[in-house]
Amino acid sequence: ACPGVAGVAALILARNPSLRWDEVKDLLKRSCDQIDPSAGKYDTNGHSTLYGYGRINAKRAVELAAPAIPTPTTVHTSTAIIPIRDLQTSQLSLQVAETTPLTSIKIGVDIEHSYIGDLIIKLVPPNSTGVSSILLHNRIGGGTDNIHTTYDVTTTPDLLAFVGKNPKGKWSLTVQDKEKLDTGRILQFSVTLVF
Repeated sequence: ACPGVAGVAALILARNPSLRWDEVKDLLKRSCDQIDPSAGKYDTNGHSTLYGYGRINAKRAVELAAPAIPTPTTVHTSTAIIPIRDLQTSQLSLQVAETTPLTSIKIGVDIEHSYIGDLIIKLVPPNSTGVSSILLHNRIGGGTDNIHTTYDVTTTPDLLAFVGKNPKGKWSLTVQDKEKLDTGRILQFSVTLVF
């Protein structure tokens, strides 16, 4: 059995050389076929006191070892110095040419401002998406300085509205300063498209 397992381990590493020893061990365990599943006394981890993890399945082990297929992404970035004045709305835009439907999206924001609790920040997508503006920031954070963050479907579930949509067109970041005294500027806005 040991030479057979060593051979399967070699096949696993040939398929995915970046795996660590513990990952190879885990793949070997997960790829086994149970021997006598009904009477083999297998625990929740798939281990039997009678048969170990079972009979090694080389085909399944090699399939499990396949490296993850990278998710195609494109990042569009607009960099400028756009003043954010009291009681006004500022905007920074960018153009997207891709037409492939989205599976996810991330919005990067870099804003300097001395009181982020004054700000309402929205993402305004192209009309063709059929999605209205998405609220990213709504006057939270009080007297905290600056916003340098990325909004995604986990932190901002409303971004899920773009899944399956064609992203082509003009994307804008709007920043409203709702109070007097503190000002700032938009430095950067990025849209990461995941296909």
